[in-house]
Amino acid sequence: FQQYNERIRGYDLWKIDINSKKKQKVNCPPSSSAIPPLRWSSCGRYLAYLNTGQTNELWVYDTREKSKVKISSTVDTYTNFNWQEGATLWYFQSPLQGIVHSYQIESKNQQRYTFFEAAEIKTIDFYKNKVYAILRPPSEKYYQLFSYDLTTESFEKLTDEPFNVTNFVPINKEEFSYAYNKDG
Repeated sequence: FQQYNERIRGYDLWKIDINSKKKQKVNCPPSSSAIPPLRWSSCGRYLAYLNTGQTNELWVYDTREKSKVKISSTVDTYTNFNWQEGATLWYFQSPLQGIVHSYQIESKNQQRYTFFEAAEIKTIDFYKNKVYAILRPPSEKYYQLFSYDLTTESFEKLTDEPFNVTNFVPINKEEFSYAYNKDG
């Protein structure tokens, strides 16, 4: 949870042990935003956190080592990021660029992927060996769901709705559900 800190005029991030109810401040930079984006890795060890302020920075906090690392100091307020199984963080710096990054925490290996099909990216997620993105191609009016296969380096358009696809949930390796918005 977050708590406003009057002294720094920003929000500190805290975690709470459900059993003991003990609160502990997380050693992340404070944010000027009351609810910045944050995502826990599936193993629960890493927390990706968007620090909003004079600049927007993407950080990862390691709960085991009690350390933090700045992944990017040039991310947009509307960036989206998600974890691959293990310790790889996927993110884009700006929704208006078709560039997606992956950062492997343990090896510090960073890779960059250019999604030429994207005029604007809304969200990304990772399932098995594919990156899923809701994006709007330059020649289209609406956001659609695409997949990018990391093995074959190929794109596939998964939806073709006359409306904006707003979110999706992988069910298994071959199925997913999605929602769309007729009003925009």
